[in-house]
Amino acid sequence: MGILEDLRSLRIQGATNVALASLRYLEQVLRRSKNPRKDLEVARRRLFSTRPTEPLMRNLVNYVLREEDFREAINSAKNLLKKAMADISLCANRLKGNCKVMTHCHSSSVISVLKKIRGVEVFVTETRPLYQGRETAKELLKHKIKTHFITDSAAGILMDRVDYVIVGCDAITSEISVVNKVGTYPLAVLAKRENVPFYVATTLLKFDPQTIYAKGRIEVRSPDEVWKTRPKGLDVINPAFDITPEELITGFMTEFGVYAPEMIYDLIEKHYPWILH
Repeated sequence: MGILEDLRSLRIQGATNVALASLRYLEQVLRRSKNPRKDLEVARRRLFSTRPTEPLMRNLVNYVLREEDFREAINSAKNLLKKAMADISLCANRLKGNCKVMTHCHSSSVISVLKKIRGVEVFVTETRPLYQGRETAKELLKHKIKTHFITDSAAGILMDRVDYVIVGCDAITSEISVVNKVGTYPLAVLAKRENVPFYVATTLLKFDPQTIYAKGRIEVRSPDEVWKTRPKGLDVINPAFDITPEELITGFMTEFGVYAPEMIYDLIEKHYPWILH
């Protein structure tokens, strides 16, 4: 299977992995191209069609195509992302040790933070229908982190056991709301109800400038992911993402530190103005 099909089928998961795979695809195109600019424009359209809600991928691919030296730009994009991911992990210093954290889905940024919290204990939701939480649980266990695996519907009854909720992010909208795996929004509502701080661990490279001009689209995926042998006539609704509004978010764990939602746009304008313009 090629990179495009792996992206479309979700065999490649997590916004960071999707972005890196997209940069690899650009490298593949460049190696066999006789007209790099034209071929990379085609590659960009193909990549964007595989994941409608992946601004990290779009921003880094656009970053590459802004430049004249494409190979150098790809390396620069990789280094930019690598540094951002490393710096996000430093936000762990803002949390107390020996704490309990709930998380949802699979996020490289979240795992990088959790790995640096002394004595952390993690509650991982299964994240139906594709069970991305299993990947998170396996990865945490590899790092000797005490991990509990729970059904999505058990989050409410277990919320009073945790000190923090930390989730990843597929996109930051212009309203500084967060687009993430479906199930994130009700988790934020539960955290607010139980007075549990709700953090989003993400690079600001995931800001989605498209939402400045139009409402962000939420991808709806195949009903077969939920119930392949469903009864005839049954309507299965399978949104891939939901949107968590700014007022439910305690703070963003970013490559520049932990910041309240109202500070995020100014940070993007300062550090990544090319995303906005």
